[in-house]
Amino acid sequence: MVRILLLLFVSIFFSYAQTKKPVVIEADALRYDKKAQTAVYEGNVTVKSDDFRLFSEKLEIFLDERGDIKKIIAVGNVRFYKGNRKGKSKRAEYYRNKNLIVLKGNAELQQDNNIIEGMRLYIIWIQKKLRL
Repeated sequence: MVRILLLLFVSIFFSYAQTKKPVVIEADALRYDKKAQTAVYEGNVTVKSDDFRLFSEKLEIFLDERGDIKKIIAVGNVRFYKGNRKGKSKRAEYYRNKNLIVLKGNAELQQDNNIIEGMRLYIIWIQKKLRL
């Protein structure tokens, strides 16, 4: 199992502000391509930070020329939890420059007893809006 401790300058999913809190990513395998500026975690991926948890079969992180995260894609039985919120989908995409999360494939978000389902859900955190 690969265990990596990263200090990220952005939070991953469901955080409203930028943070410098540590993020721990565990997976069966890790591939890093410096030229392409990508890190690919595969097999039993777990992401932990503060009260956030994400689980998937594959996690791809795309970096910009400064090494900051620009996009994250989680694929395969994606499940995540933060506080009283949780969700699941077949695929989740995070776009830092748009503060946008896109859940694709049997997407579901739940907060307390409220549930939203759809084939594709768009979450825009700056405006705290959800689009189906």
